[in-house]
Amino acid sequence: MITDFTGGSVNAIPKVTCDPMKGVSGNDSAGMKYVINVGCFTNPTRLGDIGNMPRNAVRMPSIFNNDLAVFKNFKVGEKREVQLRWEIYNIFNRANFKDIDGAMTFALRAVTNADGTTGAVIRQTRDTAFGSATSFGTSISARSPRVMQGSIRINF
Repeated sequence: MITDFTGGSVNAIPKVTCDPMKGVSGNDSAGMKYVINVGCFTNPTRLGDIGNMPRNAVRMPSIFNNDLAVFKNFKVGEKREVQLRWEIYNIFNRANFKDIDGAMTFALRAVTNADGTTGAVIRQTRDTAFGSATSFGTSISARSPRVMQGSIRINF
């Protein structure tokens, strides 16, 4: 059974020890690159512990997006024209990630110490140390890939 040890809800504030936007490195268990420094977040130490993370301390991944439109107008008579148009969105087809996994749910976990005694520690519930995959701090969704469209427009 998983218990929310922080005593809060989904909007519980995490405890931060450094700037999560500096020193970003490494990959999660699935090979996805971290977008934030996950080492800056620590476990709560007691029931009802409220974190110290300031507002807007973590930013979403940057976006690099270039679009291109090419068109040609053909005159048809004095007042009419036909326009052929080709548009390309995200022309370089770069992966632009739009959200990161911020799921930090902590719970009490039973552990066996080196001397054979058992105890409890507060750990993230999706922690690889406990055999389940975690993707906290990685991108979870991407914006659209390259999209192209053509059109014919008649002006009269």
